Amino acid sequence: MPDPSPPEVERRALALFERLSGREDNVRLRARLLRYATAPVRARLAALEASAGRAARVLPTLLSDGDHPGDEAAPPPPARIGAFRLTDHIGRGGMGDVWAGERDDGLYEQKVAMKLIQRRALHRAAAAFDDERRFLARLEHPNIARLIDGGVTADGLPWLMMEYVDGRPIDEAAAGLTDAQRVAVVVKAIDAVQYAHSRMVAHADLKPSNILVDRQGAVKLLDFGIAALIGGDARSTPGSRPDRGR
Repeated sequence: MPDPSPPEVERRALALFERLSGREDNVRLRARLLRYATAPVRARLAALEASAGRAARVLPTLLSDGDHPGDEAAPPPPARIGAFRLTDHIGRGGMGDVWAGERDDGLYEQKVAMKLIQRRALHRAAAAFDDERRFLARLEHPNIARLIDGGVTADGLPWLMMEYVDGRPIDEAAAGLTDAQRVAVVVKAIDAVQYAHSRMVAHADLKPSNILVDRQGAVKLLDFGIAALIGGDARSTPGSRPDRGR
């Protein structure tokens, strides 16, 4: 059987990377998933995992307790960013805080999620934050939280303005659903991941808190902060040469 084409190698390797991410010690799962993988797919997977490992050392998804105590309050954000007034703190990740923002210029009502880089992470994460903004602008899918705008505050903090998703983690949302409804929700999440894969982007941090389901059953994939770093060059754009809140 001939080796798969380069795009197919990339697709298969990205799919394996997603399945194995965070499960490095699961030898049985790795053996089962790689049983029929071709040599090019195995080599590409190894390159992806090595690149993700380097990215994690530079920009960990989670800070240690010493860096980020659980009871530490988020520093206050700017009162306003553009036409938006920032209100409630709704999330925190390894390099950014997420605040709800409400438009208050009187033109129309709009609620957004505003992600600001943490000042203490600015020196080591500013480039990665900029990468996240650049490649999110290329991902347009109904099940991926939409990038609305981005910029830098007057005092030098980068920010991303995202679609606000009023939902629950997928595992909580699925608890009260029928089997058929659960399948429908999971299919939507898979479709979002597959779309990202088709743009040569692996999310690299898939977990329930990054897949929200709203009251209408709409599924939204969030937080591509690590995916932006997957590649030999963190500044590369999706699809150019791939090797990511709350």
